[in-house]
Amino acid sequence: MLAAVRAVLQTAPLFTPRIPKSGRPFSVRMPNCGPLGWVSDEGGYRYRPSHPETSRPWPPRRNDPARSIRIRLSSGEVLVLGGASRLAFHGVDRIYPGTSSLLPEGGRINLTLRRVKRSGPDLRTDEMPSA
Repeated sequence: MLAAVRAVLQTAPLFTPRIPKSGRPFSVRMPNCGPLGWVSDEGGYRYRPSHPETSRPWPPRRNDPARSIRIRLSSGEVLVLGGASRLAFHGVDRIYPGTSSLLPEGGRINLTLRRVKRSGPDLRTDEMPSA
């Protein structure tokens, strides 16, 4: 998985989205994959077919296959929410110190995949997508 993420970053380097109107940077850096990627800048939130800094198309996305539960993932494990489960409320409770075997300084890699259909040069959205 880490090798796949690094391959994406070769084509779509991390960029820092900016808050509409103020232009202040978000506290994250991100890439995108697939035909349209989510971007944010002084012009607003929207989906566009190319990287905002390099203008290159996003790399293709890999196609891998009302109650509360708690799942603890170990370093390197992946949880995929697909189909109806992707609409479920979900979040990360905590990152346990000293548990990462992938990132020497700890932390996590969060991948959010969305599929959007193009209706013009850019697909605009009035609100920020939920994480």
